[in-house]
Amino acid sequence: KTASESFGVQMGVSVSGKFGPVQVGATVNASYDTSKSTSESTSQEYAKTVTEEATKRVKSSIKETSSITILTETQNTSLRGFNNEKGSDHVNGLYRWVDKIYTARLLNYGRRLMFSLAVPEPAAFYRSLLSQNEAALMEGLVEPLHPSRIGRGLVDPLPDTNTTGGFLSYRDITEDNYALLAALYDVSVQPPPPEYLTGSKAIVYPEAMQASTIKEHDDVGGSNKSDLNYVAADNTLTVDPNYRITSVAVFASAGAAGNLSSYVDALKLGEDGSKVEDANLVLVQVAGKDFYLSAYKNPDGSDKKEKIITTNFNTFEPIDEDWHAFGEKVQGAIPITIVANFEGMLTFTVIYKAYRLDEAFDAWKAQTFAAIVKGYTTKKQAYDQAVALANAKAQTGTEAQNFQLREDQYRSIELTELQRGCIDLLTEGTAAGYTSIAVAEDGTPDIVYDAAEGNLLGNWRSPLANGSVAEFFQLAFEWESTVYQFHPYFWAGAERWKDLAQASGADPIFEQFLRAGSASVVVPVRPGYERPVILFLKTGLIWGGGKLALFTSQDMLDVYADVELGLQLDPPEQIGDSWEIRLPTSLVMLQEDEILPTFPTTTSEDDTAEATELVMDETVPF
Repeated sequence: KTASESFGVQMGVSVSGKFGPVQVGATVNASYDTSKSTSESTSQEYAKTVTEEATKRVKSSIKETSSITILTETQNTSLRGFNNEKGSDHVNGLYRWVDKIYTARLLNYGRRLMFSLAVPEPAAFYRSLLSQNEAALMEGLVEPLHPSRIGRGLVDPLPDTNTTGGFLSYRDITEDNYALLAALYDVSVQPPPPEYLTGSKAIVYPEAMQASTIKEHDDVGGSNKSDLNYVAADNTLTVDPNYRITSVAVFASAGAAGNLSSYVDALKLGEDGSKVEDANLVLVQVAGKDFYLSAYKNPDGSDKKEKIITTNFNTFEPIDEDWHAFGEKVQGAIPITIVANFEGMLTFTVIYKAYRLDEAFDAWKAQTFAAIVKGYTTKKQAYDQAVALANAKAQTGTEAQNFQLREDQYRSIELTELQRGCIDLLTEGTAAGYTSIAVAEDGTPDIVYDAAEGNLLGNWRSPLANGSVAEFFQLAFEWESTVYQFHPYFWAGAERWKDLAQASGADPIFEQFLRAGSASVVVPVRPGYERPVILFLKTGLIWGGGKLALFTSQDMLDVYADVELGLQLDPPEQIGDSWEIRLPTSLVMLQEDEILPTFPTTTSEDDTAEATELVMDETVPF
């Protein structure tokens, strides 16, 4: 543990502790003597430094705990003392603290064939597994787009390169697109005010409930005329202030003939005589426009009932824009004045046409756009809250996986991912097989042999071949003796720097693993597998038994000479002398003699090696 914490960054991490830091030379043809002396010096220095650091940590350890204290009362019946009842002389005695003494020694395993591999971003797959939780929690969450990112035509998301085609302001709202945009943000908006508007006012005199009798006209020149003279004013017809009147009209019933003769007869107009001055008149003034209806008997007509009618009823009269009596265009209340000479009941309808003001339409667009933006803000807030909740849950799960593991679990994850990366490098990713068993819908398992390819063993993914490949890579290398070193995030692609640099973990080495942009890995070949490994490197074939080819290139001959010809030690030999490590304990011993006991140490002859193991034997003096 001390080696991992103290030398993890500078020297590399040894998973099993069996081998120390392995230094890979720049040349494979270095002389054996030089490699031997370098290995001995490095191993001895490293081993002693590790034990010294471990001793310091034990002597000056700091422990932080949270606990619940329960007070209990106990009685200690153990007696310690000096009994000199039968003695004739004084006895000297003292209490001594007991030290724990370790005897450390360095072992030489001999020559090993080792591979140095550079694994890119070793934690990529593990980090992707952690991100799957976040992705699952984020599934179904779609970030709403701002209206400025929505196209004005089909109301669809715009590409990132289009920065001007969206709804940038209320001016981009139209009668054709507002409904789709409102539906996109789930808001309810008012429809636009109509472009044109009509209004009307019915005039009835006398009112229906007051019309009890209808008086007849007297003969022409009679002294007792019963004509009904009527003068009135009406200001109850109003116009929406968002509109301006364009034209007005007075409409009366045209009858079946399509003219006003029936209406004139109903009002007894033109009954007094056949002269113009005898004509009856209905005069209506609306917003400065005069509407008239007059009738008198036709003096030349054969039909005595035929009347001459003059009128502009039932036609719209435009309101001149330069008519200033009511402003630029009539708005607000429309004044109506009536002067009439008739018999019976007077009824007609005043009608106006108006158009929508630009200011009113802009006000509606502004109100609609504000509602849409508010709808976007509401959806964005809901999305942000959902994302924050998902991130919190994902972070909780990530922390549970990164911060609540045992130390051996951290090392196991690192080694597994590095092993996967090394195998991918050695096989160009082809060693990972498909499933060997297919399960039918009824639960029946079937073994898959890749029979469709016509060759049961021609594909690594077949279960037999894949099993052989797995066995080869698991047994041919001593993965448990792997030594590795993590390099900073900037050895990965620049687009990944932000994610890698912010990764965190409770264990300092595991945090380096999560942040690593690359890793240097040194893995030894298991003794006896040197030739199968070399065969694979040279041919890409997995050894299935039988004789192995001997490659005669100089580098291969060097490997055979170093590794196969008696340079592997089994059992390993000790290098140099053993050394003693003394650690304090909480134990106390009672000693009745001032002469302290001595304890033997073991020594052995010097030897050198490149693969070494630090072994410590424990003794406690009493």
